[in-house]
Amino acid sequence: MATFDAAVNMGVTSAKRLLQIGLDVTVDGVIGPKTIAAAVKASPYRIKKVLAARLAEYMNRILKNPKLQVFATNWAYRVMSL
Repeated sequence: MATFDAAVNMGVTSAKRLLQIGLDVTVDGVIGPKTIAAAVKASPYRIKKVLAARLAEYMNRILKNPKLQVFATNWAYRVMSL
């Protein structure tokens, strides 16, 4: 659900990359057998790490484009509700 929501809100490429960062697998943007296996056995800690990576990505986007700050509260709420 977290990766699907990220894909809808941030794009498929970002969602795949954030999933791989959170799962500590090779970040290549390809959801292959290793990424799927890591996702299937992901602990609650790993899921929280995926969500934390997403929050960090939002903050990076705001730092690059301060006009995006208007979305910060809603983006954070969106992630925290997952």
